[in-house]
Amino acid sequence: MHNKQDEGNKEQIEVLNKKKEILNTIKDGLEKNVETSIDDLKEYVKNWRDLGRVPYEMRHIEVKFNKLLDKVVDSNNLEKQDVEMIKFENLVSSYLEQKNYRKLDSEQLFIRKKIDETVKEIQQLDNNVGFISNVNEDNPFVKKVREQIAGYQEKLDIWKTKLNYLKNIE
Repeated sequence: MHNKQDEGNKEQIEVLNKKKEILNTIKDGLEKNVETSIDDLKEYVKNWRDLGRVPYEMRHIEVKFNKLLDKVVDSNNLEKQDVEMIKFENLVSSYLEQKNYRKLDSEQLFIRKKIDETVKEIQQLDNNVGFISNVNEDNPFVKKVREQIAGYQEKLDIWKTKLNYLKNIE
């Protein structure tokens, strides 16, 4: 019994080491300012996912991977929505591999809640601008509110895309 556990742990530790190598590869690319495309990111995520799971107590490496992807995005001017979807697809794939359907359901509920919150924020900001009469669009306050609305609209688009993705896999 213990021998089987040890073999499983050895495999997971091997996976951990390979994932660390991927992290180092990405870090080297960042330090050398290598241009990274969306396809490169997808390849990193695919390789990451193909390696499998790490020991439970070492799962923090997943967070490191996502933070590193964020840094790559910031340094390469990549489309935020594309990267968000890559990370989300990675998360959903890990839930599916673990057959953790409860997590998928809670993720869907979370996304629906976020969509509702974002829509309410947009409506509130529109309502606030509506109270101000006879103000032109050059007003700094109105400009700021319009920028906030645009930001929320961008988030709303991402949330809706994620929800559609979840609906299509079920």
